[in-house]
Amino acid sequence: LSGCSSSGGSADNNFPADSTMAKIAAKGKVTVGVAYDAALFSVKNPTNGAIEGFDADFARLVAEKLTGSADNIEWVETSGENRMPFIESGKVDLVIKTFTITDERELRIDFAGPYYLVGQDMMVRADYTKVTKVNDLNNAGIKVCVGTGTVTAGNIRLTSPKANITEVDDSNLCVE
Repeated sequence: LSGCSSSGGSADNNFPADSTMAKIAAKGKVTVGVAYDAALFSVKNPTNGAIEGFDADFARLVAEKLTGSADNIEWVETSGENRMPFIESGKVDLVIKTFTITDERELRIDFAGPYYLVGQDMMVRADYTKVTKVNDLNNAGIKVCVGTGTVTAGNIRLTSPKANITEVDDSNLCVE
């Protein structure tokens, strides 16, 4: 996105010919894959249908630079499992969503980041004392919930190969 250097309310039309950015500017809107349920990052507001949060605001900045208006966005609900296929198939122009950059993924798609750095941790009930570190997940009978299409399951398997992992499409189900 380094070509997005215009200021003010008009789109930057100095993109290299046939580039993705030039194609987006020409069609006048950007199709953005986001989560609809990632608290603080991107959430679909149930009262007005607006996509809100950090990732949504970032998408609006990109849309403004590419098309001249932050409103020129077509939102597509995207999960950890479908974000790569959506980019590869052209269903979305870009994904602005929690998305770990890995060597394997960089072989398939381009990343314009990172723009936000986080770590991973685990969450357990306060009264559940059998798990205090990742290695404890090797103990028999302990169930682990992770989001499908994320790097979390692989990271757990590195330190706890006996972990009983269940992958779910919506990471919020893990909290429940």
